[in-house]
Amino acid sequence: MSARVPTNIPQPQGAGQFLIYGLVDPQTGQLRYIGKSSHGLQRPKEHMCPGKLKREQTHKSHWIRHLLSMGASPEILILEELFSYVELDEAEIRLIEYYTSIGCSLTNHTKGGDGVFGYKHTLDSRKKISEANKGRPLTEEHRKLISSIRTGKPLSEEHKKSIGRSSAGRTQSPEERLKKSLAAKKRWASVPVEDRKMSSEVKEKISLGLKGRIISEVQRVNLSKALRGRVFSEETRHKMSESAKRRSR
Repeated sequence: MSARVPTNIPQPQGAGQFLIYGLVDPQTGQLRYIGKSSHGLQRPKEHMCPGKLKREQTHKSHWIRHLLSMGASPEILILEELFSYVELDEAEIRLIEYYTSIGCSLTNHTKGGDGVFGYKHTLDSRKKISEANKGRPLTEEHRKLISSIRTGKPLSEEHKKSIGRSSAGRTQSPEERLKKSLAAKKRWASVPVEDRKMSSEVKEKISLGLKGRIISEVQRVNLSKALRGRVFSEETRHKMSESAKRRSR
């Protein structure tokens, strides 16, 4: 199933000269094509020219002709703005590979950069692309696209383990902690109070994750401050008492 992108994307205005763009199906919200341009929005608009469409016999042109026959046309989405022509090939290859890997059914017949589709980067090449991509500013439309594609998509066990390994031992900055806290509060705000209880399975996973964990002195002080003056229910008092008894055995 193809990944969806936000619908009703506003037509970009004032785009730079060098950019990577996407063509989105307005009826399904799917990203269907990724291209590069050294002439701003002129290049993506050329895909809809009747003369060009008549000559071309590609998956992309067939898709666009089908949309036009129904009175619709692709929406242009700027994925990345660059500073020079020499950056376009690498960026196009990187984004085509990325969006293909997360489920977008693209009509591109090459891997980008005027190369052959199906080419797979070496581990060293993937690492270089990853490093080059870190810290790169994304447009707001690009952020929404990535978010919508990832939302609701289940992760494989291998992917979960990879995330766990990369996160192990990592210390989050106060800004990251605050951002995650606010995001969690926002998610829970839309859930009715009676539905906010964790399942037994989730509780068991949290319990196993905390067992044997060494709490630092700073954490102890912070916990003490957070619990000071808090009134617990009889049920909670009983659970805390039983837990303390088990630890003392």
